[in-house]
Amino acid sequence: MVVKLLSRAAALTVLAVFVEGMIFFCPVERAAWENSYLAAWRVKHQRLIAPGDNRLIVAGGSNVAFGVDSSTLQSVTQRTTINMGLHGGLGLRSVLYDIEENVRDHDTVVLIPEYEHFYGDIMNGELEAANLVRHEPSALRYFSSWKQRGPLVRNGLTVVRGTTFDQIDKVKTIVLGRAREVGTVKTVYRRDAFDAHGDMVSHLDDTPKPDRVAASAIRISGTFNEDAIEAIARTAAVVIARGAEFLVVYPPVSATYWSVNADLAKEVAARMPAQWIRTTPDDWIFDDHLFYDTSYHLNRHGRELRTKKLLRVLEAGMKPVNIDR
Repeated sequence: MVVKLLSRAAALTVLAVFVEGMIFFCPVERAAWENSYLAAWRVKHQRLIAPGDNRLIVAGGSNVAFGVDSSTLQSVTQRTTINMGLHGGLGLRSVLYDIEENVRDHDTVVLIPEYEHFYGDIMNGELEAANLVRHEPSALRYFSSWKQRGPLVRNGLTVVRGTTFDQIDKVKTIVLGRAREVGTVKTVYRRDAFDAHGDMVSHLDDTPKPDRVAASAIRISGTFNEDAIEAIARTAAVVIARGAEFLVVYPPVSATYWSVNADLAKEVAARMPAQWIRTTPDDWIFDDHLFYDTSYHLNRHGRELRTKKLLRVLEAGMKPVNIDR
């Protein structure tokens, strides 16, 4: 009797996993995904694996996507510049795995993680990682560690529930003969908002949102995650072994964000091996009015200032930089 019950329970579990897997990878709302913000991952990744050498690869979260002028970096350094920044919720580890697999001799990798990547489990990916893998299964190879798989499964279940309820709502709308309201949402968060280098540019002429910048300056939660430092160390070793250069730069943050998280940012700096670093977190504090809609997303003027500072950091090991100081 017990064996039969266990067998049935196992069968139901397998069935549930199968059904949830089918729902997870079901290509619903594919058209909406194709021009979504996260869909830019494929374009950025294709640029990274495309032929070329002596490249400048800038990687990290959305602080990189919104806050780097790659055209200027490329013009000044005479290095093909690739902006790999997208979203912190994809996790630091997946970004590092992508770099390890695709870095080449004579490349320069500039890693600019966000402070949240060093606390709690964000480095292994959040809901955004599950959404990416759902629509871009090829990205799963960069979520290969067991520490990434746990969050991926948990967040995948959240995606499945959301998809299920959404489909039920659609069916109810059809059955009841009601028109489904689909409004046009104006947002800079879309795939075609990026330029050829991978820079987010659609926000540059948009009006900054200071209330959102202030609201995003919240205290980082979670304890310090030593795995983040270890993962960066591993990637640095791979990059250097390939004959490339590796550098870590701290992200730009608003003054309000700094007032809330200065001690946590300084703890990151205290634990970061000195051989990869040429600056301190204090060097990257910008006034709130230089941000667009969060404490990591610079507006046009903020991006210009940050890019000049980044060039000053890079000039020591690269070709001479001609910029106003």
